[in-house]
Amino acid sequence: MKNLPPLAAIGKRSLAAALLALAPLLPQPATAGATGGDNAALAQARAIYEAGEYRQAVGRLHELLAAEPDNSALHHLLGKAYGRLAENAVFWKAMKFAKKTRRAFEKAVELDAANIAAIEDLISYYESAPGFLGGSRQKAGRWRARLNELKTSS
Repeated sequence: MKNLPPLAAIGKRSLAAALLALAPLLPQPATAGATGGDNAALAQARAIYEAGEYRQAVGRLHELLAAEPDNSALHHLLGKAYGRLAENAVFWKAMKFAKKTRRAFEKAVELDAANIAAIEDLISYYESAPGFLGGSRQKAGRWRARLNELKTSS
């Protein structure tokens, strides 16, 4: 047998590849085309997110979601903030944050199935994340079909 890397090294490389795959998920700021519209509190949370203060943004978004649990835009931005935290976290925390990213994106599109930005981020997540973190090409395909319907009907 050839010299194989230790199992631990393989695991770290696999995780690094998975986390790098998640990195492009969150390139754009959240949009206002969601339940509740864009308001001052959402704008404040978005400003915190865009300043790179992702932990603070998560905290603020949870506060806002306590008052507005059905706000798709808040859930979408929460998913983006968790995704950014996952990018820079250690292995176990990154997995936790990645799962929270997926759940927030799924909740955003559940609340507003026409939230195009949230659908696009959910598709990116499904396509990029490994299966153990909820990645699924089948789910991505179903949401891509929904996205195409939305884009052709508008």
